[in-house]
Amino acid sequence: MKRIILISVLLLTFMGINAQGVGVASDAYRHKPNLSIVRKHTYYALCDEKDSVYFDNLDTVIVKDSDIKSYLIKRNNKWGFFSEMDGMCIPIEFDEIEEKFRHYYLVTKNNKKGIYQCKKIIVPCKQDSIVLSYQYGVDFLFKKDNLWGAYNMKGEITIPNIYEQLVNSRVVIALKKNDKNYYIISNKAVQLDSLDIPVLFTRRTDWPKQNSYYKVMKGGKWGIINEDLSNVIPNEFQNIIYNQSFDVFLLKQNNKWGMSDFSGKILEPIVHDDMYYFSDFNNFIVKDNGVMNFYDAASLKKLDELSFDKIVYTRFEYYKISLNGKRTLIKKDLKMIFPLKYDDLFPLENNLFQYEVNKKVGVVDSNDKIIIPAVYENLYIKKNMAFVTQDSKRGVVGLNNEILLPIKFKWIDPKDDYIEVTNDEFKSFKLDYKFKCIENCAEFKK
Repeated sequence: MKRIILISVLLLTFMGINAQGVGVASDAYRHKPNLSIVRKHTYYALCDEKDSVYFDNLDTVIVKDSDIKSYLIKRNNKWGFFSEMDGMCIPIEFDEIEEKFRHYYLVTKNNKKGIYQCKKIIVPCKQDSIVLSYQYGVDFLFKKDNLWGAYNMKGEITIPNIYEQLVNSRVVIALKKNDKNYYIISNKAVQLDSLDIPVLFTRRTDWPKQNSYYKVMKGGKWGIINEDLSNVIPNEFQNIIYNQSFDVFLLKQNNKWGMSDFSGKILEPIVHDDMYYFSDFNNFIVKDNGVMNFYDAASLKKLDELSFDKIVYTRFEYYKISLNGKRTLIKKDLKMIFPLKYDDLFPLENNLFQYEVNKKVGVVDSNDKIIIPAVYENLYIKKNMAFVTQDSKRGVVGLNNEILLPIKFKWIDPKDDYIEVTNDEFKSFKLDYKFKCIENCAEFKK
């Protein structure tokens, strides 16, 4: 008898919710009954641990979230959504239900679309089409009576449905009206001349508020607007790049680059062939007539004492710069390790460097003292000795320039524990690193 009463109460509660749409969950739902899906002849039911039936005559039951015990349920070809925590979230009256984003559900009824949360209608199920968008604050673009508009996640209409066409791709969202393009920016439809992508960014100096700013193109020129759609930087530039580290803009105009602060005040005249942020050094580089210099954004000065036409990272925090075919190395203190006089340089271990002059290599220390002269075609340092190639022959030279193994062999392969040497007759033998023979010593004696 108790079971019959309980089932009746629950069914009446369910029927009341179903009839009224999304209603308030009953106390029976809120105690987390730990339901299970039970097969009952030709239908399914949701039953608790005492086999009390919460829902029966179900065509289909889909576990949506096993952790919070929520279910998509289907009865008489209509779908609803039920949660043990919150009860009947979405009534069983829809042709389709699909979760689109973090507990926001797209519902379909009689070919009309809507958006529901648990017990809350976000977008009424009266729309011809709904497209989800998370770009710049617009959440649900809707089509009704062949015109497009937008709702936000609170269920407020942010853009009225007065637009004739939606342009929606992976990277751009825009509306069209009277053949004019409108970007969706800051929950508003803003007319722009181009469908180029507006770029959103925030300023570190605005923390913690995090105001939003937008890079927009109008009339074929870039500018910056804020959340109120007011101009921060006018639409006068071929390109604008915001640098958050220094809170400045790099501006391109008439094929030249310069720099401004956030108010648009010019910090560096727009006269350079190129200007860009070099993140490895947390600094900028300017380029004119093929020659580059570092530009210190803190002092707003170009560092004329260090000019180069190329910069690449090597190893051990060294960067190789070149100018007119000569190279040197620098670190982040921007000081040259050597004068610009070598054809090439490469850092080795223990403050040693391989240098190249006239296509020959040697070793120099950090004081520019020659350790091994540049007379070899190739050189490899291992265990404090240099394995060298000269006139296509191979040998070993110490870091005091002493010949440790004559430069006369076809091939030398330094392993971790021994050196394998091959002579001109392609016969091999093995040496330890004190150059004592340990295998095939007859060949070594030759």
